[in-house]
Amino acid sequence: MRKISGIEKSTLEFILEICKSSHPKEMVGLLRAEDEFIKDVIFAPGTVTSEKSAMIRIDRLPVKMGTVGSVHSHPSGNPNPSEVDMEMFSQNGRYHLIVFHPYREGDWVCYGKNGKKIELEVLESKNNESDLWSEELERIKKDFPEFVDEYD
Repeated sequence: MRKISGIEKSTLEFILEICKSSHPKEMVGLLRAEDEFIKDVIFAPGTVTSEKSAMIRIDRLPVKMGTVGSVHSHPSGNPNPSEVDMEMFSQNGRYHLIVFHPYREGDWVCYGKNGKKIELEVLESKNNESDLWSEELERIKKDFPEFVDEYD
């Protein structure tokens, strides 16, 4: 599996907003990368979330999605992986983000399959084209202003 060195800032911002809008339930998704950078989040149909856990239905995704890991939230504010998290880490890629309440810019940690922290650089988009995550983030802020006011 290829080495990932960073995550695009707009992708991270999108993840933080999704976590805010899902709170107090957990959010879970899969991460995709291009080149050496995480650029996408995939949400699987049939995913189940609650205030204490989240279960992603990987079996409902098409084959060859090119995922490099997972992302999920910890509404409790605890950034440390649980035993269940560690089991998921060991089975689904090499890069796993835990985003924790209150979901601000620095409220996330990346872990490897073994549960050790991995440093990821937050990078601006490499191209000047319209950024779909930024557009989606603006839509979420417009549709859910109560979350923007609560966490900004």
